[in-house]
Amino acid sequence: NLAALTIKKNTLWAVSATLCMALNVALYCAGRLGLHGPSPPSWIMGLWLTNNAASFAFMAVTTFLALHASFRAHAASAHLLTRKVRVPVPTLHQ
Repeated sequence: NLAALTIKKNTLWAVSATLCMALNVALYCAGRLGLHGPSPPSWIMGLWLTNNAASFAFMAVTTFLALHASFRAHAASAHLLTRKVRVPVPTLHQ
């Protein structure tokens, strides 16, 4: 079933994007890079934190779009199975 393939693929996208979001939060909450050594310059930290926040935003959009596509594929599958007229299969007597 083509809809089931789409549902599974988009569910995997949503799960992987959610795990990346968790990693972004863990890195963002650490506060700075170089915890075991000297801190990098503030302009590098500004760039890094900005890129980390942008990555989090893109992962949130990815999760939303993947879940939306998965739900739409599930709804389309139900629509095709219940609403569309199926071709009648002739019996042996016909």
